[in-house]
Amino acid sequence: MTEKLQFLMKLNDFATQFYRIYASGKTTENVAVAPFFLQNLLTATLIGVRGKTAEELAVALMYNGHNLSSILTTFRTLNSNYRDTESISVASKMLLREPSKMDEQFPSDARSNFDVSMQSFSTREKNFTTVDSVNKWVAEKTRQNVTECLKRGQDFDAASDSVVLVNAAHFGALWERKFQKQPNKAPFWTDERRSKPTDFMLLTAKLRFSVCAEISAKILELDFAEDDFALVILLPDQRMGLGRVIEQLPSVNLMYAVAQLRRQDVTVRMPRFKIDHGSRMRVPLEQMGVHDLFSGQTADLSGIACDEPFCVSEIIHRASIAISEDGEDGDSASSSSAVQEFTADHPFLFFVKHKCNVVFIGHVVDPNQ
Repeated sequence: MTEKLQFLMKLNDFATQFYRIYASGKTTENVAVAPFFLQNLLTATLIGVRGKTAEELAVALMYNGHNLSSILTTFRTLNSNYRDTESISVASKMLLREPSKMDEQFPSDARSNFDVSMQSFSTREKNFTTVDSVNKWVAEKTRQNVTECLKRGQDFDAASDSVVLVNAAHFGALWERKFQKQPNKAPFWTDERRSKPTDFMLLTAKLRFSVCAEISAKILELDFAEDDFALVILLPDQRMGLGRVIEQLPSVNLMYAVAQLRRQDVTVRMPRFKIDHGSRMRVPLEQMGVHDLFSGQTADLSGIACDEPFCVSEIIHRASIAISEDGEDGDSASSSSAVQEFTADHPFLFFVKHKCNVVFIGHVVDPNQ
């Protein structure tokens, strides 16, 4: 196994661990996170922190055994790849209270390796001025797909915050094979007894599919038209089996599970869905062992601001994903008695991958939300 592939596996380990912690207790709402782009922003922060602050963050990011130079090279390459796609748009920024002395190298490294911008603010600044400027910048970077990353009165306070990390990412793409829209609504089960009339889309084609007894779920991979992007759906066998699948994630190597899929004739019925989900990420990261970074007493950000006791006040992350029937025209598989049925009519987990890298992950509990 190459060093690059080993590193990508570490990225995916972070994605599943972070999602499991974050999604626990959120199985009654739609959730989407973009773990790679959140990790990208945190890794940019890592190059500016020192001592125990750096040690805790590196462990949480699962960078044991990898040197910083190789990490920078990998992120520089991956970020360059994603900037050239139509499917993904990303905005990453570090809001920093005006320091008396900024490290000269850090802004350049953050920009060139991680595409992370810097923005200073004054304690005398009106909160809405900063919030509105950041939201306008995020909207431009995400092609107007994310228009409110920071919420007024909630996510930023110039008087008390010292560093706020902001990250937004959107995914939307055409399918390799276009779905058909079903003419009539069908039930989507939000719990064992209740369902909602929902618009479904239909496709019969040769697709990569398997039944995974280990997590009691069916797994299906659907390719997008843009090279190397795919949506993978983990559909629990039980209507209310989503929570169990989420809890089992750390013991499942997602890329290994995908590697076991085999092309078969599959009839897919799944809902269109659009998720725009944002949250503060400090608490789940603390649960992963990141404490010093957020402590005004112990945080060491001396590689960013050289002579002030800064800490990260909060991390605001927003992920947006839109899935519809749109795609390229393609041949459908001939129907036969051997066709597998994949009907996503109850809560399911999904992730978007680019080659071997999980870039978005989440779950749908109500496509009508």
